[in-house]
Amino acid sequence: SLADVRRLAAELIAAHPVIHVLINNAGVMLERRQLSADGFELQFAVNHLAPLLLTRLLEPALAAGAPSRVINVSSRVHTMGAINFDNLQWERGYKMFAAYGQSKLACVMATYDLAQRWKALGITVNCLHPGVIDTNLGGMPGFVKMLLPKAEKGARTSLYLATSAAVEGVTGRYFSNCKAVRSSAKSHDLAVRERLWQESERLLGLA
Repeated sequence: SLADVRRLAAELIAAHPVIHVLINNAGVMLERRQLSADGFELQFAVNHLAPLLLTRLLEPALAAGAPSRVINVSSRVHTMGAINFDNLQWERGYKMFAAYGQSKLACVMATYDLAQRWKALGITVNCLHPGVIDTNLGGMPGFVKMLLPKAEKGARTSLYLATSAAVEGVTGRYFSNCKAVRSSAKSHDLAVRERLWQESERLLGLA
């Protein structure tokens, strides 16, 4: 719930008024459409709205910790996504991968927007594809999970972006296997990005 996110942000700022690194890693993939406590489609709520709200609320602590870094865990599945403003919450025709792709595309777009807005504050904002990893995400069968890399490997690019001197000052990029790569063409659509930013602010009560 957004109330929980706001409570977390307040607790973090009280305990840590200076923050140097924030990694937004929580995520869900759901076969059936579910709603958050606030009535949003749950993948969109957890994978996009919640980390965006937390990051925005932690701006004072991140600015105090500058040069600081924000790392958003997205997914290569963002290439399967599209921002459908007429069905943003998937009231019609819910499909797991399409909804997941939309949420992760929104995450990439928000990364680029924050990178532009916060450059002058000394806060870098990047996102990444961690790989297809053995986690509980997506309810994969056990025999498939046995073939996948473990979570330690999936964390490598996040840790690289959080700690490496090689990416100091690098912002607004999408990474895979610790290398900057180009995200989907849709993620660079400035008109859609601006409309999504405004709609996200409205949903989060930040407008």
